[in-house]
Amino acid sequence: MNILITTQYMENYGNEETPHWKFKGGSDYILHDRSPARDESYAELVRRLREVIEYSNGYAEEFVATISLISNMELHERDQSATLFEINDLGQLGFECTAHHHRNAWDEEGGVVRGDLLSIERWDMHPNGERRNYKVRSFEQDVA
Repeated sequence: MNILITTQYMENYGNEETPHWKFKGGSDYILHDRSPARDESYAELVRRLREVIEYSNGYAEEFVATISLISNMELHERDQSATLFEINDLGQLGFECTAHHHRNAWDEEGGVVRGDLLSIERWDMHPNGERRNYKVRSFEQDVA
């Protein structure tokens, strides 16, 4: 089974004294073929994931909206146009995140399918949404 975490992202269009929060979307994070280690419960694994995904400050915040267990088939049937952040559990070292960004393409029926790979991002996830060791590799090609 895979653990799918969907987040909600919000931005403050006001200031800290008179906030005006707006919902601005969110992200999908996936931990593939994962069950907790023998000495770790799902609750502990989710607690560790929340610690590195969620953050809040006076201007923006992201929090976990849903957590689901989904099969590989359900994962394959999901909307392929959205970027999926893949999480690798490094145990005591924390988590590493990878995002593959694709150009959208359309099939014969007009449905969105995943097109050419544009870039890959990779970073280490740390508490309060901090990213370290960020790297990006671009595959952008000239369009004729």
